[in-house]
This record gives sequence, C-alpha cells and structure tokens, in this order.
Amino acid sequence: MERIIVILDFIGKDCALDHQAIRNRNFAARIYPEFPSGEEIALVAARIGSDEIDFAAYEFGQPPRQFSPQPVGLVLDALFENSPYGLLIHFSGHDLWIWAPEDHEYLVVFGDTNLVQAIERSDIFSYSFAEYLGSGVLSQATVTHLRCVASSYTIG
Repeated sequence: MERIIVILDFIGKDCALDHQAIRNRNFAARIYPEFPSGEEIALVAARIGSDEIDFAAYEFGQPPRQFSPQPVGLVLDALFENSPYGLLIHFSGHDLWIWAPEDHEYLVVFGDTNLVQAIERSDIFSYSFAEYLGSGVLSQATVTHLRCVASSYTIG
C-alpha cells in the first residue's frame, strides 16, 4: 500500500512529476536529456544494488497502470512497450525513481540525496542537459520550455 501512496504523491492529476512533492520529502533530483535506454536503467539498478524494478505508466485522463516488481532484465521489455506513456520507474528497495515523461525530451532521477549523487557521479547519463539544450537541434521555444523544466527539477 505504501508504494501506491508514494506513486500518487509524486505524480499529479496532470500526469506530471510534482517537484514540490520531491522537495517535501527532502529528496534530490537531477534532470537529463531524452528517454532512458534499457542499458542506462540496468546500469542505475546495478550501481545502487537493486535487483528489481517496479513502475507505473501514466496516460493523461486514465488511471495509472501499475506493474509489480520484476527482475531488472525481465522488466526492460515492459518498459519499452510502455514508452509511449509517462513512466515512473522505481528501483525496488531503494528511495530512487526515474520519471520519463511521454514526450521523451528529458528524464528526472530523484530520491535519496546520496543515491542521486551516486548516479550523477557515475556518468551513466553522460550527455548533460546543458549540452542537450545547446546542441542546436531543438527549437528556441523548446529550449526555453526545457530550461524552465530544468529549474523545477534540479533539487538538492
């Protein structure tokens, strides 16, 4: 039951990650470009010692579809199949999540400050958000929007 409450605490009715809920739990957050690859998710799990992942898929106007914890290797296909939706990925047994919204423009790693910092230091997500914004492939309107998003989700 606690996992369901946590999921509902972090994702609002608009299917967006609530940065204030992250702050209220004294968690940290970092933003990275694009949708996470299966390899990146597996590397995060290995880095923090998580053997299982559970997740919820969010589609606007629909209740979240929740997926029970599964071994990391088995859950990657289910994550890919649900990639058209917003995904809240939880590393079972740890206070660490990845939010990957359906537009695939960014992802947010959030949770326990020490875990978020360990992921940041690991260089798993080696392409920085600043490099992404300065790449020249995004419209100026998108860059402006994503800078605002980054200011909300860079916490701690």
